[in-house]
Amino acid sequence: MGTSHYVYLGPYLECEYVVVNTVEHHWACPNTRCPLYGQREHDEKISFCGMCGRAFGKASHAVETSSVDCWTLSEEINEALWILPLEYIELDMPVHVWIPNHRRGEPRKFSINPVTDYRVMPIPQVTLVAEQAWLIEAFHDEIELLREHYKRCDVRWGLIVYGH
Repeated sequence: MGTSHYVYLGPYLECEYVVVNTVEHHWACPNTRCPLYGQREHDEKISFCGMCGRAFGKASHAVETSSVDCWTLSEEINEALWILPLEYIELDMPVHVWIPNHRRGEPRKFSINPVTDYRVMPIPQVTLVAEQAWLIEAFHDEIELLREHYKRCDVRWGLIVYGH
C-alpha cells in the first residue's frame, strides 16, 4: 500500500481542541516481572504469554487524546468538510484542520496535482479575503457546529501539503 501526496491551496479551518487524558485497555501479559509485561498483544486469541506462561489479561495505560471525536463530528456535518490526516505533521498546538469536501460554488479548484499542474499562480490579497469569506458563507452551518465542539475555530488561508 502506497502513500498518495496532495497539495491544497486555499481557505481552511484550524480548530484547536483540548488535550485530555484517557485510559485505554489492551490485551497483554499482567506479570510485572516479565519482560513482555504490559506490551500489547494484537491477537486476542492468544491466551498465554510466550515468555513467562502467565495467562493474558486486560492491561490499561494513560493516553493523551483529543477532546473532540472528529470522526463522529465529520458524520454529523455529512462530511461537507474533510479533516486532514495530520498525524505525520508536527504542529505547535493541538489542532484539527478541515477543508471543503463538498462542491458549493467554490471560486476555483483548491487542490493542485504536483505531478501534472505546473503553473505560476499569482495570488492577490483580495483573493485570500474573498476565498475566506466564501468558505464562511458556503459552510456556515457546519462551521457553527464545529465551533460548538472546539476551544477555537479560525478560518485561515494557506498551502497544505499532506499524504495518506
